[in-house]
Amino acid sequence: MNVSRLLIVSVALILGCSALSGQETGFLQQGRDCYRQGDYECAIKNYKKSQALENQKVDDLLGNAESCRALLKKGDDYFFQSDYAKAKTYYQLILETNPEDGNAKNRITACDKNLKQSEAPYVELKGVNIIVAKKDASNESLVWADANTLCENLILGGYTDWRLPTKNELSTIFTNKDIIGSFHNMYYWSGTKWSSTRHSAVDLAGGKVLEAYDTQTMYCRCVPSTIPPRVYPRATGLTIYKN
Repeated sequence: MNVSRLLIVSVALILGCSALSGQETGFLQQGRDCYRQGDYECAIKNYKKSQALENQKVDDLLGNAESCRALLKKGDDYFFQSDYAKAKTYYQLILETNPEDGNAKNRITACDKNLKQSEAPYVELKGVNIIVAKKDASNESLVWADANTLCENLILGGYTDWRLPTKNELSTIFTNKDIIGSFHNMYYWSGTKWSSTRHSAVDLAGGKVLEAYDTQTMYCRCVPSTIPPRVYPRATGLTIYKN
């Protein structure tokens, strides 16, 4: 009888340990899967569960996940400050620890795209789908015909279809002038015709619209006719969290 009870207790202990071991392995595997995917919150959660089951080998894995989570947050902070060079540095540090992190790779691609954009001779206003040259076509104010010809003959940044902006586009440019930069606080020509001898102009100091005679002199800033494609962040697989 005592032998039978001993056998039952032994079997129960073995089964209990096996179940515990299986649970421990499950948390550890889930943590590793999350880590490879760059989901450090999920990885840390599962590593901690595995650690609670007295799995000593998880300590280093947990430390790596917490380190990558901190690097990710720092990189995202710089990304939202538009400091893409620093953001890229933190994302690259993540890949040194976790080369399989697809999210970090996507973030680096986004940083490279924005860095390239900052070096371009134009600014892309993505929310309104307008591209604007960073500098005026001339340092001098011009009559409308000369301003129009200057824009039409411009070849810049790979675009060959530059023109004067429409009145509405120029008003949008005024709204975003601090993003684009380098404007005179003066009137700028648009390509919108008012009459046979007049075209609309917009004051980049206050946004006022003027129907000016073509013989008057105004500054000019060119835009290409090509409309940049709309890019939806969800389509890229990139998710950046902002606290």
